[in-house]
Amino acid sequence: MGPRALLGQDSSLLADWAERQPAPVLAHSLLKKVLLPECALLLTVQDAGLQRLQALLRSPRYLWVGGLSVENRMQLLLGGGKHCRRKTCAWHAGADHQEVLDKCQVPVVCALVREALELQGEPGKGLPVPGHTLTGLYATFVFQRLAPKDAGWRALSGEERCALKGLCRLAADGVWNAKFVFDGDDLGVHGLQGPELSALQQASILLPDGHCGRGHAFSHLSLQEFFAALFYVLRGVEGDGEGYPLFPQSTKSLTELRHIDLNVQLVQMKRFLFGLVSKEVMRALETLLGCPVAPVAKQQLLHWICLLGQHPAAAASPDLLEAFYCLFETQDDEFVRLALNGFQEVWLQLNRPMDLTVSSFCLRRCQHLRKVRLDVRGTPKDEFAEAWFGAPQG
Repeated sequence: MGPRALLGQDSSLLADWAERQPAPVLAHSLLKKVLLPECALLLTVQDAGLQRLQALLRSPRYLWVGGLSVENRMQLLLGGGKHCRRKTCAWHAGADHQEVLDKCQVPVVCALVREALELQGEPGKGLPVPGHTLTGLYATFVFQRLAPKDAGWRALSGEERCALKGLCRLAADGVWNAKFVFDGDDLGVHGLQGPELSALQQASILLPDGHCGRGHAFSHLSLQEFFAALFYVLRGVEGDGEGYPLFPQSTKSLTELRHIDLNVQLVQMKRFLFGLVSKEVMRALETLLGCPVAPVAKQQLLHWICLLGQHPAAAASPDLLEAFYCLFETQDDEFVRLALNGFQEVWLQLNRPMDLTVSSFCLRRCQHLRKVRLDVRGTPKDEFAEAWFGAPQG
């Protein structure tokens, strides 16, 4: 049961444990300690879920469970075995981007990033997607896995493009509806059966779910977020339909603009989307598709940032730093300058080193900036910098 269902409950609470009530009512009453006040509950939630649950908890105690240690991430990114110069260069290139290393919490993501870095380090082996942003690395990995493997290089056929669009629609539908395991009906609706499903399994993109023993899931949630973002980009191919809305088209309030941030999956999908409309990634995507892609998504993203800049409260809004993270993912000077053209005052709260990197990138491209306020909080120590001396030197 998610936090959103609990927060939707009304103020009536249950005190009698013997009374039959729906599960959300029981859970809400337990969290508020109205029902069985002496009991203790063990909850497991993601970061976004914890923030929504705080209003319900009474005398909570928190235990943060992280992913792989820094040392294990370094070993997995290097691939083990004897360190050759190519792997060393890949490590140092990726380690320059803290955001990428922060995402390497599980072995499957470490393997994805390592493969992408190695592909980028070997010209001619994959579709060229320069840069070490998270989107650039995922695009390198995905485009290489999707590229036809028959004799001689070629672009995707019409049938293969249809299968890719179906995969992206499946991913977007799942992200918006918090669904991450798909049954046969889900796959059939989006045309992912038989040879199409087999090809995705061979590419290690969509695999049988190992937890419940039935259905299929993306090999990692971040891949689903990537393909969900790609769904919006592919609207610019052959006049595809609209589907899920991207951003609101008004400036009524910043809370309205935050509807894309309902959970952490939507946040990462949005960042991937900005990275996908960058010139380099778009060029590689058009090579893979074998056809041009109209800049429909890029125009909508530019419009959203411009709307944010026109809002009176934008200068001190937490949305601003998130917008900067999105713009950083593009690494596109022209696009960033155009998007930030209306910003004259900026107030940012910086809590970690990556906040400073992202803000510096964007502030240098604010052409009409008149006033800047930076609140720099105590940032956590950089574990990767401390472990740097243990990494092999190129």
